[in-house]
Amino acid sequence: HTGTHTPAGHSRAPSEMGEDDDGDDEYDDEGDDEEEEDELCKQRDDLMDTILEEEEQLITAHRLQIEETMDTVRKEMALLTEVDQPGSAIDQYVEKLDAILRQKMDGILELKSKLDRFKEHLKQEEIMSATIGPTPKGKLLR
Repeated sequence: HTGTHTPAGHSRAPSEMGEDDDGDDEYDDEGDDEEEEDELCKQRDDLMDTILEEEEQLITAHRLQIEETMDTVRKEMALLTEVDQPGSAIDQYVEKLDAILRQKMDGILELKSKLDRFKEHLKQEEIMSATIGPTPKGKLLR
């Protein structure tokens, strides 16, 4: 059997070879590697855009969380002042405290979710950069 092997492992008879085929068995995957690297670079660029956007959103959400926390502390102090008064209704105190604690937990969980997503994207970018090289200078984070 005197044919040439194709990349898939199938044989071709000499009559099926093109005029410019030199009989070299090597498969030219340099173009595929370049396309794959271009795709990875595009994915990393998209991820960097996402990271930059999420960074701003995270910082804004953190600022809002601090403002809400300060507002909540004022409400809690007023609630404690109220409950310290003689004849105050403990059931109202319990209801208000429950609502405040739920609000605090919801705010913290929402911010933590944004932070976790951001950290995961940073980790993905780090892995991609290790695979395809450093980030271009125009795309650096702060």
